[in-house]
Amino acid sequence: MRIASGPDKGKMMYTPLKNGKERTITLTVTALNVLREAKRKQNEMHLRAGSSWHNEYNMIFTRSNGMFVRFKTLYVHFKAIVKQMGRPEVRFHDVRHTYATLSLQSHVDPKTLSEALGHATVAFTLDVYDHSNADMRQQAAEQLEQLICQY
Repeated sequence: MRIASGPDKGKMMYTPLKNGKERTITLTVTALNVLREAKRKQNEMHLRAGSSWHNEYNMIFTRSNGMFVRFKTLYVHFKAIVKQMGRPEVRFHDVRHTYATLSLQSHVDPKTLSEALGHATVAFTLDVYDHSNADMRQQAAEQLEQLICQY
């Protein structure tokens, strides 16, 4: 999904991914329940809107008439949440970056993460998101020591 710029500015464009493939996103039970509840509320909005309902792409998060939520609206709400958290400089992409970095630091399999992010290669994922730090280097040294001491 892309948001068009230029002559169609603001129009939602549903285009293939850069690699031309579809991607399946694995969700937790909690996330699925949130989506089900959102869909239930949307069905109520659909009934209230009647013939003024427009949701040709079957989106879940819409305005009360079924139309897509404009990026600016989403951005304003996102910035308000970020401000409440005391982190006013966070951007949308920073959330993705944090997810990827914390996943790697939590020992999520790089191949699994790479696929979740839609990257063509694991090498790209690691080049962009694998930030070693002093704690990680210390942990690696201690793990190596444990392996050596076994023999």
